[in-house]
Amino acid sequence: MATAAETENEAARILAALPEPVAGRLLRVRELVFAVASQHDVELEETTKWGQPSYLPTQPRVGSTLRLGQYDAAHWCMYVHCQTDLVSRMRALFQDWQYEGKRAVIFPTRRRLPERDLRTAIALVLTYHRLKRQERAGT
Repeated sequence: MATAAETENEAARILAALPEPVAGRLLRVRELVFAVASQHDVELEETTKWGQPSYLPTQPRVGSTLRLGQYDAAHWCMYVHCQTDLVSRMRALFQDWQYEGKRAVIFPTRRRLPERDLRTAIALVLTYHRLKRQERAGT
């Protein structure tokens, strides 16, 4: 069984092995994921699922899993759990983004990263269950 450090290195290796400029974009998004998690007091596990780097809170019922990958030759994407309303929440906030059903947000690789908006979207995913509890409590 792989250790956490080996898994983290595996995820970084997968991203770095992608063709440029996808690799550079996704490595930067990876940095944003860790920064957002730290900002929101979310401990993360970096692992791989379906051969893609995946990020999930280590504490139960805090957030949901976020996966990163190359969508096609000209796009990269963030995948979220399809049984959540995360994509519909993102659609309400970011109408100009491209979506695939209830599971993916797709970005053109050649465009500048929308870092500020990505931070918001990443926070939505990593704190999903926490936010839902706050909404139910009316806070």
